[in-house]
Amino acid sequence: RADVGEINSVLWLTPAAARKKLTHSTDKDLLAVFMDRISEGAEQAVAFLVVRHGKAEARKAWKGEEAHRPITPRGAAYAFALSYELACFNPTRLVSSPWIRCLETLDMFSWQTHQSIVHLPQLTEDAFAQNPHTSWECFYTEMLNAVRSGTPTAICMHRPVIGGMYDHLRGLCARKQLAKQLIAKSPYMPTGTAMSLFIIDTPQGPSIIDIQKVSPIVY
Repeated sequence: RADVGEINSVLWLTPAAARKKLTHSTDKDLLAVFMDRISEGAEQAVAFLVVRHGKAEARKAWKGEEAHRPITPRGAAYAFALSYELACFNPTRLVSSPWIRCLETLDMFSWQTHQSIVHLPQLTEDAFAQNPHTSWECFYTEMLNAVRSGTPTAICMHRPVIGGMYDHLRGLCARKQLAKQLIAKSPYMPTGTAMSLFIIDTPQGPSIIDIQKVSPIVY
């Protein structure tokens, strides 16, 4: 909450009037960016959060099935902290690879919000390695449903699957500068973090007009 001692008055202004009122160049730049996003349709944009699961037990040390490899205590701490960050975007649909490390990453948010997690087998590492196109079709369907129904969605996946989705998502970005935020080099995203894609529907299909990194603070 802002310190009231720092505020002289509060008033609503038109963008043109606000531009004349502002005296600091960075504030004017911020207003210009805001108006650019509004002109692109930000008022109708839907948040679509790509989540990478929390740090998992090492593959070499894990003796069980790969699908059952859990997150570590530090991974759980990130998942707990991430739940507060996800809440800022209010996802009302949770979807995930059914492998345990992805489910454990969304479990806290699921429990806190009383939402169930929809399992998507097409988004496991094995399914992606076997048929990347099917994985993309599954992901794209979720994205399309989110933007057309106005349903903020969080989708938890694995490192190689995220990289494969990024290959397609760069082509949906409204600007080249946005596409550069979808890193082309592994690991694409740190474990236990998310990328919030703000998507609008256009006659040509979904368009990404903004991207925000979602990084929890873990002490």
